[in-house]
Amino acid sequence: MDNRPVILVIDDEPANIEIVTAVLEDEYEICFALSGEQAVQVARESRPDLILLDVVMPGMDGYQLCRIFKADPLLSDIPVIFATALGDDEAELRGLAVGAIDYVTKPIRPAALQRRVRNHVQMKRMRDQLTEQALRDPLTGLANRRMLERRLQAELHRQARDGGLIAVLMLDIDHFKGFNDSYGHPEGTSASRLCRRRWRRRSAGRATCARATAARSSPASCPAPTWTAPFTWPRRCAPASRRWPSRTARRRWGRW
Repeated sequence: MDNRPVILVIDDEPANIEIVTAVLEDEYEICFALSGEQAVQVARESRPDLILLDVVMPGMDGYQLCRIFKADPLLSDIPVIFATALGDDEAELRGLAVGAIDYVTKPIRPAALQRRVRNHVQMKRMRDQLTEQALRDPLTGLANRRMLERRLQAELHRQARDGGLIAVLMLDIDHFKGFNDSYGHPEGTSASRLCRRRWRRRSAGRATCARATAARSSPASCPAPTWTAPFTWPRRCAPASRRWPSRTARRRWGRW
């Protein structure tokens, strides 16, 4: 599996895309688009780590396209570098004002482009790691309420744009406090994580599993975790099983 960072190159001139690809293809996976409309679709499908964007293009120019990226919750955190033959200060300031993180001029200098791209990709990955830690529930490893709210907003934005349905499923573990009282909070935490793994397998990676509880998450007052999963599902959802997923737990805890 290719785990290299993904770079999206947007330029209406195929020759320019070939030059950039030759410079970056050893370290990155390259995808490209020849127009603004195509670029929006490719960006939403590939979710690149960085976008290298030409300014002067027919139809939608780079400034307009950058505004679209920054207004989209799914794409707004992707760094954009403008690459253009416009070398005046006014063009550079305008690019930075619409949300670009850097600005390079043509003709491309290979060594400088490699260093700029590498630096911005590394910074983005560090931000992603910090964001992941801030949006995870430390007890269960699920997304926390903040992540749930972000995902719901992104799904509502996508649904308003593309149509379709959003399914939200709320799950709760019956008698979880009694389980904690009988077997201790470490066992309760293990049971919560087991449920998380089972639900993720059932959702086949299509859903966001989050712990959406207003109670404290400390082991001393561990509430029953709640899984909330916003996702698009064109077919009718199958009924959720009410069985406790662990046979061992059912044998040890007679009510289940």
